[in-house]
Amino acid sequence: EKIPFLLLAAAVSVATIIAQKQALSTAQDWPLRWRVDNAVVTIWIYLRQMVWPADLAVFYPHPKGALSLWVVGLSLLALVAVTLSVFVLRRKHPYLITGWLWYLGMLVPVIGLMQVGAQGHADRYTYLPQIGIYLAVTWAIADLSVKWHRQKLILGTAALLTITSLIAVSWRQVGYWSSTVRLWRHTLAVTTDNDVAERGLGSELLRLGQVDEAIAHDRAALRIRPRDANGLTNLANALLQKKEYPEAIKHYREVIGVRPNDSEMHRNLAKALYQSGATNQAVAEFREALRMRPKDSDAAYSLGNVFLEKGDAAAAIPYF
Repeated sequence: EKIPFLLLAAAVSVATIIAQKQALSTAQDWPLRWRVDNAVVTIWIYLRQMVWPADLAVFYPHPKGALSLWVVGLSLLALVAVTLSVFVLRRKHPYLITGWLWYLGMLVPVIGLMQVGAQGHADRYTYLPQIGIYLAVTWAIADLSVKWHRQKLILGTAALLTITSLIAVSWRQVGYWSSTVRLWRHTLAVTTDNDVAERGLGSELLRLGQVDEAIAHDRAALRIRPRDANGLTNLANALLQKKEYPEAIKHYREVIGVRPNDSEMHRNLAKALYQSGATNQAVAEFREALRMRPKDSDAAYSLGNVFLEKGDAAAAIPYF
């Protein structure tokens, strides 16, 4: 009777791999050792955050081999010890092994052994696995308190205090999501070497017109992760808006070197070239962008404007 569920799980797994192809490519060259070390430590990070939900962030950078040997070793030793303990106690307290294996089993697809994206861990991956821990804790408390006087009053009061505390913590955490800028600033405050947060904050600040601050965060992202195509793109876009054309052109060309078939980069490079006075090169890049993406209205409109400003209305009309 389990076969249909296994087939469904297999189908969803294949669909996920296909849908996350780009995210999978982010970490395709990472050594297996990095992934295993991070997975072993993350099991305990999730439990710590469950008990003490402080310094939560929208993105946690992957340690990429920076975890010390003693931290990994201690985490592995604790994992083996707890697993053996719940196995030994499986007859007397079966809920312990049920809850623990629920937790570990549901973490396996999202623990980073097959890395999807550049995060070290993510809060969203814990919602279902932690149900197992909640079950084990609930049954354990029920067993331990069975002989207590006024058990219902004590446990009811404890539950009320716990829920009230979680409401307060949730209210505060939700506040960080009140704006994109606040969300990324909070992420930078509670994490280190977070190029994704630097880049995300830079993008939002650029959208809000705070160009100088956006450039500062884009440069910070590139210091953490040099030659990152996404970081170079963000910096080039900000420099283009600030009319610092030579450096913007340089970074657009660097991105195209990595992503030669990115029509948007060719289009933006063309805009920078045109505004810097290199009209013929700009025309070539606009045409290359349209060759890759014929329905790019922005590139067509921009190229039409180039010809119109050159006085060649006949060449401009088809693009308009």
